[in-house]
Amino acid sequence: MANSHIRLLFLQIMYPLYCINHDEKHFPEPDRFDPGRHLDQDGSYMRNERVVLFSVGKRRCPGEQLARAELFLFLTSTVQQFRLVPHGELTYKSKPGQVFYPVPYKFYLEERKDVKFD
Repeated sequence: MANSHIRLLFLQIMYPLYCINHDEKHFPEPDRFDPGRHLDQDGSYMRNERVVLFSVGKRRCPGEQLARAELFLFLTSTVQQFRLVPHGELTYKSKPGQVFYPVPYKFYLEERKDVKFD
């Protein structure tokens, strides 16, 4: 009896994040890119507890706040200074794996001439 408890000690439980984030009851057309689904009528961000990016519960990623802050700073400063110009057609296809990730595509950064930072 004690041995069965020892075996369960190393059991790994993983949340099916893809399934949670693609539940059609809560996210209509989950494979369609639609940032508007996360905005309220005024255009402000609307927090949705059903969006699970960094896991849930006690096993939630401890670096989530740092990751969000770093991504915000990086993307904001990049978009302020450059335009993202696609090279070829953009697709929203993904490749399966432990997580789904986008297929590679190329784009160029074009410096914005209309914005000056001092």
